[in-house]
Amino acid sequence: MRTTALAAAGLLAALALSGCSEEAASDATTTAKAAGSSASAAASSAADAAGSAASSAVGSAGSAASSASESVKAGKVPEDVPLPKGAKVKGTVEDLGGLIMANYDLVDPKASFTEMKSALAAKGWQVAEESAWSDTLTSGTLTATKDKRTVRLLILDKEMTLSVKS
Repeated sequence: MRTTALAAAGLLAALALSGCSEEAASDATTTAKAAGSSASAAASSAADAAGSAASSAVGSAGSAASSASESVKAGKVPEDVPLPKGAKVKGTVEDLGGLIMANYDLVDPKASFTEMKSALAAKGWQVAEESAWSDTLTSGTLTATKDKRTVRLLILDKEMTLSVKS
């Protein structure tokens, strides 16, 4: 749970730092809600630091987190969303009705980021220009769209959080 909370908070912070739209902040908030109440608290803290747009999107994260958790069911990542070599799912893939969430352990985070970027493009996904890797932070964020769906991933050290929004 701690890893998911950190990943959700990191995703919100990364989106805020990249100048995300209010819709992207809302998507990240949904991601945090899916992670549970501790992730919601971490997401609220990250949103406060991000500014008023993210803060207003997170506003009710605490009370909504428990109801979001109640509607979680097992799911699977869509076939046109590739996974990096050696990625091992942590826990279960969660289907929140329009949002698929999964956490993975990675063997080589930078290679996984590079692989995901090219594999998504090869499967017809449009990878956003702001998708980037940081050697200093050993982390990266990637956003890609296809057919009104959005893939977002956050890699922190050897862990990856993946979301697919329909």
